Amino acid sequence: MAGETENEMQMLYDLRQIFAKLIGDHMNDVYRARFLNDYPGHLKALVDLHTAAWPKIAKFEKKEDVGFDQLKDDLLKVIDKHPQTYLGKIKKPAEVQAIEGELRKMEKHILEMMDLANMFGNKWEEDGL
Repeated sequence: MAGETENEMQMLYDLRQIFAKLIGDHMNDVYRARFLNDYPGHLKALVDLHTAAWPKIAKFEKKEDVGFDQLKDDLLKVIDKHPQTYLGKIKKPAEVQAIEGELRKMEKHILEMMDLANMFGNKWEEDGL
């Protein structure tokens, strides 16, 4: 019996490591796209990160709060106003600032939800990942 429990704990640890790597890969994609000013890539990476983290963060995203979908809608409205800047064809500072501001709001929201879900825990015993 003790061997089964040990094997179960090892499997749980392995699954947690796989999930942590998946989340880490998505976070790297977000930061890479932001660094390169790749706004379409940044949006895709944020949506991918939100999707991957959703099982852990869903219970923390309250309906009455401004949620990820609302933030994404706000970004899409800004993109509709400044499509050439979004695609990187022109670089008007005010338009760049508007797009980057909305992307950062989305990113901060995801990171806050991940923090609430204790996904940045630092001990094996912690819930979260």
